[in-house]
Amino acid sequence: MRRRRIFFLMIIFLAAVFAGCGAGSFFSASSEKGESSPGKVAVFPAEAMENAAAGAAVENILVELMAAAKSEVISPLILRPKLSGGDLQRLAGEYIRKLSILNFSDPELSKKIGETLEIDAFLLPKVEYWGYSKKEDGKDIAKIGIGLILIEAKTGRVLWRAIKYESREYLLLKPALADVARDLLKKMVNEMGTTK
Repeated sequence: MRRRRIFFLMIIFLAAVFAGCGAGSFFSASSEKGESSPGKVAVFPAEAMENAAAGAAVENILVELMAAAKSEVISPLILRPKLSGGDLQRLAGEYIRKLSILNFSDPELSKKIGETLEIDAFLLPKVEYWGYSKKEDGKDIAKIGIGLILIEAKTGRVLWRAIKYESREYLLLKPALADVARDLLKKMVNEMGTTK
């Protein structure tokens, strides 16, 4: 019972961090859309605690969409070996811990991450929901929830953040969750304003 309560509180807290406001804003987005492209962006590996395949799908779609929008992108595939040990792993781990626990984007750590990777910004994706369920009226739906935070590396400023959900009703044939995620991420990348 106690573990369940702690887990529930952690979910509420992380939702508040991602939404940038109260825990009741789980479905809303808040953003500070930049006037210009942040330049070279590193897409960090997606946080997807219960579904590694969902995380990989989100990463691939994000990189593809951002590259198609003419953003200069470093993919998680390239980042993973760099994050598997040494200073960068320590810096990124400490930065993400502070952001998650204290809702504090540490400008010193952010700047060091930017200098180490030679990037202007980094994107932190999180899979909030990935699956099939039913609506209250009993209709079957494919539902995706994704959170994104775009950080300016040299200052640690949050350029854009949102948690958004997309669902698609179906009768007999289940839509592929990756297709639903692509539709959602396309909207989010457009709103983010990372194009050159």
